[in-house]
This record gives sequence, C-alpha cells and structure tokens, in this order.
Amino acid sequence: MSGDRPLRILHVIWWGEIGGIALNLVDLARHCRARNHVMEVCVVTRSSQLIDTLADQHVRVRELHARSGFDLPAFGRLYRLLRRERYDVVQDHTGNLLAALAILLGAHGARTVHQEHGAINNPRLKARKRSFYRVFGARYDRFVAVSAQAARDIIQAGADRHRVQTITNPVDPARFSSGQSRQDAKRALSLPESAATVGTACRFAAEKDLDLFLEVAGRIARLRPQTRFVMVGDGEEAERLRRVAGDLGIHSSVTFTGMRTDMATVWRAFDVYLFTSRFEAFGRTLLEALACETPIVAAVPIAGGAIEVIRDSPGILSVADRDPEHLAAETVGLLDAPAVRDERGRRGRQWVTEHHHVTQWLEALDDLYRRR
Repeated sequence: MSGDRPLRILHVIWWGEIGGIALNLVDLARHCRARNHVMEVCVVTRSSQLIDTLADQHVRVRELHARSGFDLPAFGRLYRLLRRERYDVVQDHTGNLLAALAILLGAHGARTVHQEHGAINNPRLKARKRSFYRVFGARYDRFVAVSAQAARDIIQAGADRHRVQTITNPVDPARFSSGQSRQDAKRALSLPESAATVGTACRFAAEKDLDLFLEVAGRIARLRPQTRFVMVGDGEEAERLRRVAGDLGIHSSVTFTGMRTDMATVWRAFDVYLFTSRFEAFGRTLLEALACETPIVAAVPIAGGAIEVIRDSPGILSVADRDPEHLAAETVGLLDAPAVRDERGRRGRQWVTEHHHVTQWLEALDDLYRRR
C-alpha cells in the first residue's frame, strides 16, 4: 500500500450490538467517503438496525449467520469471501480463534489488523482472550488497543509489543454538542423540564453495575425527592433492574426509556451522568456526555481504559472507593451548584475536543492502514 490511493477495507465484527464497536463504525463510515475509501462490514452472527443503517453511507454489510464461535461452515464462508474479494485492509474486532484463522489464511496480501476493545479485562473472557494472544500474538500486522492499559494487557498476554499501537476511541463534537437546550432535551425524553435529572446509558449487563446506580439513586431520592433518574438502554438485566427500583421504593422516580439512538439528546437531558461500570474497555459514553457539556460523577472501574479517561478529564468527578454514599454526595453537590456544574461541563467539552476529536482518530487509522 502506498501513496494516497483509496483503500478497500473490511471490518469483521461479532454482531451488531449497539456499543463502542458499532458506533465507531458509524463514525468511520461517515468519513471514509471523504477519503474515497471503500468500507465493508462482515458480521459473524447477526446484524442490527444500527449496522444496517451503514448502507446509507454506501457501506456493504454481509452476514455469516454463525450459530456459535465454532461454526466451521460460517468461518469457511468468511475465508472464501476474503479469497474472492481481495481487500487492502482487514480489521478484526472479534477475538475469535476461527475468525482469526480465516482472516490470516484468506486475506492474502491484505494488511491485517486486530483491534482489542478491552474485553481482556473482563474476568468472564480473560482465559479465552489470553489463549487468543498466545496463538496469534505475532500473526497480525498490527494490534490496536483503545487504551494504554489495554495495550499493556495484550502485550502481557502474548502480543508482539512492536506490533501494538494505542488509538483511543473518538467523539465527533459536531454531532455531540451543547446546541440543544437541556429543557428541550428533557421534553424529548418526556421528563419534567424543571426537574433535576441524573441518568445513565449503556447495555444493561452485569459489568455495568446498574444496581449501584439504583442504590445511589435511592440515597439521592431521600435527600432530593423531586430528582428524576433515567436509565437508557436494554439488555438481559432490564427486568431485574425494574424490580430492584421497585424494591428500593423509587420506581416512580426512575424512567426506563429502552434503546434510543438520539444520544446527543439523551446526554443533554441529563444534568449529571452517573457512571457505575465495574469493567469498562474505554467508555465512549464518557466522551459523548462530555462533548454535550454534561458533567459526570464516576465510580472508578475495577479495570479497563475508562480509568484513564476518568483520571484525566476535568469534566468528571471520580469516586475511587465506589461507595454509594460518596457517589450520592458528589452528585447532590453538582445538582445543588448549577454554576459549578456548567463550568465542569464546559471544561469537559474542551478537554474531549482537544484529546479525542474524531479527526485525530481518523488520521491515526489512515496512517495505520497504509504503513507497513
């Protein structure tokens, strides 16, 4: 690969779940056209409405319909696709052993990139991830980590340190901004315009520790009964979390919105974003909220790249001990001090624009794709 000629790039993902991977692909698709690259996505299992919208950006989406991580016919289809299409770059986001074999055997002549989004920190996945890096740690042309901690982890697990590059996740300040008033945003979420609002947005999964969010909400509700709490998202924990809210006596104060795609509006509707994840690979939601000038109170995760964002951003108040009493006190302190809250928000947006602007991310990726 040389010069500035357009590239043909295939991203291989496990499935189309809304999260950092899918949202990054949406950002990448918007800007690939400006660079005249041809971008395609191969979904190993099943796509999603979000991934399917990439067609509007002239991105072809292919599905393999794999039934498991050991579906040999599905990975045979991936191998044949790679042999037939001859991509310039193949970027693997799966961490699956059979997908890696198909890519490394089938993507003849392509630059191969494996992106680690941080799941190596998750105790449920650690053994499988370490096996992956022991086998393939010197096979891909490059390994991309979304945080310095993820880079250290994959090197320790077996990745060749000379092939590892850290490229943190981005945010597009043009899409996530303070242009919409908080009153209008609250109205869009059917919330009282004058109510103090504390929210979160994520997959409803165990590692997000949304029980802690509700425990903190219960303490705040006792101190400030008019406060509204918003939980945006869905997942396997959804019904149980509704029951927990009821058990805590705050069900009437908590709004479960389900999945939403208008995230700029969601972040503007929150006066404070209360972040509670135990394990967070990077925390793209932190960047989005900061870009919308929404200050954050964060329980520092046990592991993951989000620790770096929380440590460095002036728009985030961190609580290292994850104690619900301390989280509630920090949140109430912001709710009671609008000027401080606004200043935190402004500083947070300035920081995220300087350090995580989408254009910086795109330049880093373009350099990665072209460099041998």
